[in-house]
Amino acid sequence: ATHMTLSSSVVVPRSSRRGGVLKGCLIAVGILVLLGAAAGIYVALHWKSWAADAARAGVRSAVEGSQLTEDQKKRVVARIDSFAGDFESGKVTVQQVTTVFEEIMAGPLLPIAMVYAAKEKYIKPSALDADEKAAGERSLERVARGVYEKKIPNSALEELTAPISTTDAQGKKTLKETLTTDELKSFLAAAKKKADDAGMPDEAFTVDIAGEIEKAIDKATGAAPSGK
Repeated sequence: ATHMTLSSSVVVPRSSRRGGVLKGCLIAVGILVLLGAAAGIYVALHWKSWAADAARAGVRSAVEGSQLTEDQKKRVVARIDSFAGDFESGKVTVQQVTTVFEEIMAGPLLPIAMVYAAKEKYIKPSALDADEKAAGERSLERVARGVYEKKIPNSALEELTAPISTTDAQGKKTLKETLTTDELKSFLAAAKKKADDAGMPDEAFTVDIAGEIEKAIDKATGAAPSGK
């Protein structure tokens, strides 16, 4: 089965807010500069270094706590370290950082993470027997493959996860904390139908997480493909 970095809730931002976080960070840096003379000058000179260090630390923490293979962990950390260094040195622009985020959000990783979060969050700790768990996990793998190969559209994935999700007033979508056994069985039956309707093969599916991140960075920066 595919191994992904998962959390107890997977947030799917609206496309209209993709640049909001970055802009907010830049505004915050600007306020810090205005608030304090010498300290502000230091921030203005070194904010890229701080941002790069924060990115490195955040990625390392997430990767080490994940179920990725050791090879995948090393590739992700190495690529992000290199990208953060290029940003710190000025080789990579703020716009290119934004483009990387947009590439990742437009790619298969977020919808696939939603599917596999459901697997980790609901199937493994459920009261289903071993055969039911195995069948449910395979159905989710087949759906993930369908999304990855663009045979199952994101809209179908949203339909699938809607009954097991909640949305707050700001439009942030998260998976429910728990499901009843009946809710879980209904969700897995719907997943199997999506996979069947798309003609997805009944076989295990893995995703090269590091490769997807590398492709997003290479595309945004105009670098030659890493070939991994």
